[in-house]
Amino acid sequence: MADVTFIERSVVQVNGVDLDDLILSVSEKSTRPTKAVNTMNKERVAKGFKQGNNQYSLDIDAERIVDARVPDWHALKDAGAVLKITIRYNIGPSVTYGGCKIQDVTDTTSDGDSTRKISIMARTRR
Repeated sequence: MADVTFIERSVVQVNGVDLDDLILSVSEKSTRPTKAVNTMNKERVAKGFKQGNNQYSLDIDAERIVDARVPDWHALKDAGAVLKITIRYNIGPSVTYGGCKIQDVTDTTSDGDSTRKISIMARTRR
């Protein structure tokens, strides 16, 4: 059996700027909508399936800090800016998401802790 190495950390890069210190977690999701094709046949079962295009989304949990290198997520969302996000893991190849747009920004402040959750849709994954 081959030696197994676990991915322990990742560095998120947004438009060429590393945000490794402020990113708490990154959640990647890839979906492909699938729908049954119903026909009127004797067996009363679906004839097959129709598949849509691949859809990619990212959920990023980040610290809220005041720093010039940290993007203004609200301004990027309001402007409809197109981003390129690269995730570099400690082991193996990196993943680059292209044509990214910010869908949702949620700010949370609790006793002594302040975080921001950013939901992003991407067109491509390489």
